[in-house]
Amino acid sequence: MMRTEILRNNSLIAGPMDYDAARVRDIVMRQGGDYRLIPNGLINAIHIGTISVLPVRNVKPEITVMQAYGQPERSVTDDAVTYTYPVIERDPAEVLEEQRAAAMMRVNSGYEAEMNEILRQYPQAETLTWDKQEREARAWSADDTALTPYVDAIAEGRDMDKAELVTRIVAKADAWIQASGLATGKRQALEDQISAADSVESLNAIAW
Repeated sequence: MMRTEILRNNSLIAGPMDYDAARVRDIVMRQGGDYRLIPNGLINAIHIGTISVLPVRNVKPEITVMQAYGQPERSVTDDAVTYTYPVIERDPAEVLEEQRAAAMMRVNSGYEAEMNEILRQYPQAETLTWDKQEREARAWSADDTALTPYVDAIAEGRDMDKAELVTRIVAKADAWIQASGLATGKRQALEDQISAADSVESLNAIAW
């Protein structure tokens, strides 16, 4: 949406603001101008006596991650109000830490996505029982007199032989440990790379 400023005798009355015809008409009317001359959309400057409704233009040169925009310089002509943004150089150490944090966020997001790809196959309520299932299953594998009330209930609910169920639980637990361990190791290795990186380019190259 076009931005605008409203001036009277070159003094700012309102803005910068998004051009809203109803609002601009109200301001012009309060200033004694003919509000009927205000169009629904602003394309070019509008002059009503000493009142000017000018489009606002922002001039922003392209910048790199090592640069930032300074406070804009404002200039007014009959056609527009222009804000020109100077380019300033940023503190390299500050940029490096900023990019280090961004790289860590990318890695953590990738890690969580990989883990969630496995977890999303199961209801959350079930995943909360995995530790208990594993403990009981491994205990029974080592000693078939061990008490396993939760595993017993699952076996009854599934109408499955307990030995077969225990085998399946242990196999799934081992698979989860392997997948989780590999992903965690990868995340930690990437974290080490991020900590050791000494340039923005090397940090930008780190991804999951």
